[in-house]
Amino acid sequence: MALKRCLHKDSKHRVHDIADVRLALEGAFETAVPGTAAPAPAIQPRPLWKRAIPIVATAIVVSAIAGAAGWTLKPPPALAVSRFAFALGEGQQLPNGNRERLAVSPDGTLLVYAANNQLYLRSMSDLEPRPIPGTQQTPVEPAFSPDGRSIAFYAQVDDTIKKIAVSGGAAVTICPADVPFGLRWNTDGIVFGQGSKGIMRVSANGGRPEVLVSVKNGEVAYGPQVLPDGEWVLFTIATANTRDGWDKAQIVVQSLKTSERKTLVSGGSDGRYVPTGHIVYALGGVLFAVPFDLRHLNVTSGPVPIVEGVSRSNTGTSGVAHFSISSTGSLVFVPGPALTLSPQLNLALIDRNGPPQPLKLPPGPYEYPRLSPNDKRIAFSSDDGKEAVVWIYDLSGVTSMRRLTLGSRNRLPVWSADGERVAFQSDREGDLGIFWQRADGTTTAERLTKPDKDTAHVPESWSPDGKTLLFSVAKGSSYAVAALSLTDKKVTPVGGIQSAFPPSAAFSPDGRWVCPSLRLLSRGSTPSRVPR
Repeated sequence: MALKRCLHKDSKHRVHDIADVRLALEGAFETAVPGTAAPAPAIQPRPLWKRAIPIVATAIVVSAIAGAAGWTLKPPPALAVSRFAFALGEGQQLPNGNRERLAVSPDGTLLVYAANNQLYLRSMSDLEPRPIPGTQQTPVEPAFSPDGRSIAFYAQVDDTIKKIAVSGGAAVTICPADVPFGLRWNTDGIVFGQGSKGIMRVSANGGRPEVLVSVKNGEVAYGPQVLPDGEWVLFTIATANTRDGWDKAQIVVQSLKTSERKTLVSGGSDGRYVPTGHIVYALGGVLFAVPFDLRHLNVTSGPVPIVEGVSRSNTGTSGVAHFSISSTGSLVFVPGPALTLSPQLNLALIDRNGPPQPLKLPPGPYEYPRLSPNDKRIAFSSDDGKEAVVWIYDLSGVTSMRRLTLGSRNRLPVWSADGERVAFQSDREGDLGIFWQRADGTTTAERLTKPDKDTAHVPESWSPDGKTLLFSVAKGSSYAVAALSLTDKKVTPVGGIQSAFPPSAAFSPDGRWVCPSLRLLSRGSTPSRVPR
């Protein structure tokens, strides 16, 4: 390019000096061409594994997020159910009955139960239970405090509600009471049923109980529990017509402000609200659960059985089922067969000289055997759930038992003083009055007493001269004692007795005194003279 410029014909474009040629050769006069760019240096391609790193890293992050989201959103796995049983200590025996025997602490770590006239405590982490010192008071109805550090119970030795630390010590009396129809301890105090007196609440520090719920004549309230809102109480209600079978009772809630009552379950007893949002209750020997809307106070679907074979009292004054549930979901219960109203029993005679002698009778649903004044016959009743019958049996065993009553429900036989007649309770005319008839069955039943509405009469004892019938008057869960004079058919109250316990009263051998049961004597009742 420089040589061409040196030889150019036109002087204006020809190079005039060798110095200019030297500068041109060094590129001093070169300029970039407009619109063009210097070619970019070639870039070597990166290895495939290096180009893949950002993609793999992103995939790992996305997968982790997706996995975490999936783990968070998927339903929790079903909790494993642990089942175990433990035997009572040697020589220990649960009390019979119609009252609660056990309770589990709110956190599910401790179990308390009544046996051998005291309370025992068992930690779920220990192998053996231990007695709680200071509870040798024939306790029933144990209940843990909300923090699980103390236990309330009913002391039958002096008919009071007491509390004691789980470690034992001196039991503190809270208040006197009749045997509770269920007892619970919540943050607002201790609530307990008092049968026909309703539902009471007392401060855990002691004091005078207040009436939370009143019931109508003939009603019995059992198993109260104040719901978490503190404004409604859950309990079982039975009437005089259903107390023979708590499967016919109702589980209800009632407002503590307005006394409005709502029925939740018809047929069953001992309902308990649990934190899962269910009500657990007993029917027969089975525990059922129903979902419960706490806000609207209604059951949202049907019952589901959860445990079969739970010991339960289905007849008499109590609707207890022997189970307890912690706030953490632990369920403890006393096992037993599904109860029926007609257990198969044997009758036997026993005296001071030897063991019981079974009678020559087949097993049956027998009740209330009574020996005749001459010791040669017995009267007893049977109840198979369909009918209740009074029977007569000659102890010689040469004849079979003979049916005395026909139709309706006839129970609770009592021999007359001369052994010629049997008095009994019967509903044959629509109430629960007392009738009698000849023991040989040659006459029809004759009415002796006519009770008021929602009241039942129970024959107790004949005076030695045969002129006066002693009987109890049951209304709701309250009992009184009265005497019927056969001479003028007049009924007279005896002794001013009012109790939550059947009096089981009897005449003295000379007929001048009436003595109620030892249970009533322990509560301050005394033998009474018979009105003449």
